[in-house]
Amino acid sequence: MLELIMGSWFSKSTFGRLIVPNEIKRKFNVSNLYDQEISLYIRDQYGLRGNYGKPSDIDILTVGGSTTNEIFVNEGETWSDRLAAAFQDSGYNIQVANAGIDGQSTIGHLKNFELWFSLIPKLKPKYIILYVGINDSALAEKTEINQQDIMKNNRRPIRQYIRNNSAIYSMYANIRGMIHARDAQLLHGGKKPRTYEYVYPKILFDVDTRAQEISGALQAYANRLEKIIYYIRELGAQAIIVTQNAAVYRYDANGKLLVRKIDGQVNQKDLLDHATLLSHNQTAMVVCQKLNAICIDLAEKLRLDVEDYYDSIHTTPSGSAKIGRFLFQILKPYIK
Repeated sequence: MLELIMGSWFSKSTFGRLIVPNEIKRKFNVSNLYDQEISLYIRDQYGLRGNYGKPSDIDILTVGGSTTNEIFVNEGETWSDRLAAAFQDSGYNIQVANAGIDGQSTIGHLKNFELWFSLIPKLKPKYIILYVGINDSALAEKTEINQQDIMKNNRRPIRQYIRNNSAIYSMYANIRGMIHARDAQLLHGGKKPRTYEYVYPKILFDVDTRAQEISGALQAYANRLEKIIYYIRELGAQAIIVTQNAAVYRYDANGKLLVRKIDGQVNQKDLLDHATLLSHNQTAMVVCQKLNAICIDLAEKLRLDVEDYYDSIHTTPSGSAKIGRFLFQILKPYIK
């Protein structure tokens, strides 16, 4: 009886065996991540975050991985929320919905268009922001697909269907989320960026050389971006491609690179990661310009402080606010 009354077995928006979190509301203790006690995380029946009204009201849809989902950033404080607030405060009636999923790369983003967005009734955004780079740069050294990029549970479809519709499982997931809350820092990173000393490296990884080393991964990335832009336009929206930065490196006032000092030495992996991500960002901008999309090289133009991150890639509410305001300033001439 509980399942029949509170479950979503007969809901028109059931996701069946689709692996997209929906109809969840969880509180996390984030005091070990940044200067805040509790954050509220809500995904609605369509799997989206944000106070956007109805799917037909959505003007801007934001797509990305965990840096877009922002599971440990409170409702109203994600960069998607801050972007919406900036438009609203400036007199624009613009509604923004957040479709970020933790761990997802452009492989998963492609599946969003093929399997997920078509299930959202009357979803016709005018603009779709693709905030990408970090998760795809991680794929440069991997051969396997991230679990989050697998949008359907084909091995155990019945179990996934039950998970997506069961009231009892939803209750269990919420309790599990609260239990894991104290471990949020482990789930989303390690030491805070501000705990490291940042130094100037004597030798840099050459970005062009790195691009040659991972040319196959970069070409695959370019192909996926082109296909996503095609899907965005097929949905009747304008594509906005935004690059990403990370906290494993910083730039000084003159634009010189600094990386973390670990165990008394310059962390060589940070240099490699910098070259890998930069080559992905350059690839994204080339594809974006080639296809005449709206191109925003955020990684090049926006400098965040170490206090704006709670780990190597995820932003605190202050960092998210800076991203939202930055995107607003760039996008307001384009928005009609």
